[in-house]
Amino acid sequence: TIEDGVGEDLSWFWRSWFYTTERLDQAVDSVRSIDSAGVTLSRVYLRSVMPMPMPVELDLRMEDGASQHLSLPVEIWYAGSQYTLQVPGPKRVVGAAIDTRNFYPDVRRENNAWMAPAAGGSSKAVRRSGGQADRQSDR
Repeated sequence: TIEDGVGEDLSWFWRSWFYTTERLDQAVDSVRSIDSAGVTLSRVYLRSVMPMPMPVELDLRMEDGASQHLSLPVEIWYAGSQYTLQVPGPKRVVGAAIDTRNFYPDVRRENNAWMAPAAGGSSKAVRRSGGQADRQSDR
């Protein structure tokens, strides 16, 4: 079977795609960074808005302009619809975006990205997608 070939349990895939009418909507709710005892830790708050589970392709933007791509397994959703990714420093995460390559059929892409406000800006985060921006309160 396909599962034998890839060496993974794909029941989440078969169930969502063939036995239900579930849709996919993943979101980056917010990002918070804390400094404690000289150590920086960023937390990226992710949410599966609709019940279809899917792996997460996540791009992070760091405060120095560097970027990092992470592939998170579908198992992160097994405990519920929210997941907090912890990213140790020394650099802070200032932006996060899900599925920037448009691999998945996400039905609401406007909630797929989060970017920190510019220095001296308001205390609210700015959510960006496709050139659109709206205000979102910090988590």
